[in-house]
Amino acid sequence: MGGLSVNVQTTEHQGVGTISRPRVLDLLRDNAPRVVSMVAPAGYGKSTALRAWPLDGRSVHYVQPDAVRDDGTGLLFRVRRALDAAAPYVLVVDGIAAPAPRLLTALFLHIHSAPEGSILLVSSRRPIDWAAALDLATSDVRHVGPAELAFTPDEAREVLVTAGVDIDDAWADLLFERTAGWPIAYYLCALLLRDADQPSRVVDDVVKETGELLPGLVRRLVTSAPAGLGRFLSRTSVLISLSGPVCDWLLETTGSNAKLAALARHNSLVVPAGGDEETYRYQRLFGELLRADLNDREPGVSSYLHMRAGEWFSRRGDDVAARWHRQAAHSAARTSLVLPNDQSTRRSAGAPDLSLAEMQVLAFLPSHLSFEDIGMRVGRSGHAIQRLAIGIYRKLGVISRRDAVERGLVLGLIAREALAFPI
Repeated sequence: MGGLSVNVQTTEHQGVGTISRPRVLDLLRDNAPRVVSMVAPAGYGKSTALRAWPLDGRSVHYVQPDAVRDDGTGLLFRVRRALDAAAPYVLVVDGIAAPAPRLLTALFLHIHSAPEGSILLVSSRRPIDWAAALDLATSDVRHVGPAELAFTPDEAREVLVTAGVDIDDAWADLLFERTAGWPIAYYLCALLLRDADQPSRVVDDVVKETGELLPGLVRRLVTSAPAGLGRFLSRTSVLISLSGPVCDWLLETTGSNAKLAALARHNSLVVPAGGDEETYRYQRLFGELLRADLNDREPGVSSYLHMRAGEWFSRRGDDVAARWHRQAAHSAARTSLVLPNDQSTRRSAGAPDLSLAEMQVLAFLPSHLSFEDIGMRVGRSGHAIQRLAIGIYRKLGVISRRDAVERGLVLGLIAREALAFPI
């Protein structure tokens, strides 16, 4: 999304365009540093840039840690396999929140054992002192941040041209100023403008928007999508990994595999997951915003969908995914005050008045997920989750996450099955 390429299309019948960003590619081609650390908020095209590593004869090992289940064991296996080959390679670790011990062990093994000419490319939303963590000289780490990843005015205009959007330069300049070159925001604007009868009115609405920009853009995109597509995007957003069978099960329909393949071909909002052409995922921030929008608008629907997803994974023996989907269902049900079986829920006497957002966060506190990982599930930043958690502690009269869980159980605010998670 918005990194090295932008495939501008919302339906199968529109043209596809590609934006080349050699300026960003050059940042990755520099072989002087042993580590390239890309740190920027979501939506700056980090994953797109890392996936576009230019083929130069070195093998590329791409890993995207799974917040639900990956403790670094898989990465450690890949590093050991790469070391066995005894040839220079590229290790790409995309999207680290808080490095787990085994993940750090794998990276340390790579740094201090990889053949000369190997390189580590790593991305994160938060700064991590890799020089200290991996016992490196500071000069061995190249830092790439939002300033380098943001669109330039020329790149932003190219996005509009490739999308077939024809607006005056003055409107384009206003749009660029409002988005501050944020790639995902500009990309979503291009998708909205592509099919707008009056593009200037869309630009005017975006420029005058005083609230958070991205949630509004995502809601506009979903509501303006062709019949059925908006519903598909919104309701499958509860899934972290998308496939035809699980989407068919979730929506009680058929043909999801063809729809996912078409979406992946024609825009950058849906991308193949782990190199598997039949498994996909939403661009991370787009998926988070879709989930947050669904939770806010239809928490009862969100609860039902999570319950169905939990049943799907349970039948296939994936207990980890099944448990967190059931917990997400409980969270959504509590915020809508309706359980999946349509029975009303009642707070115990003495239960504090928690906001919808606090109820969503409270339901995840018994899990092993970090604040950053919880944020990914409910469509908020790690910092926002931390602030909400502190508010929960204050309202419950406790000082720790464990105490909040115990108090929540006593008050009936947390499902008993949540204790299946290690706290």
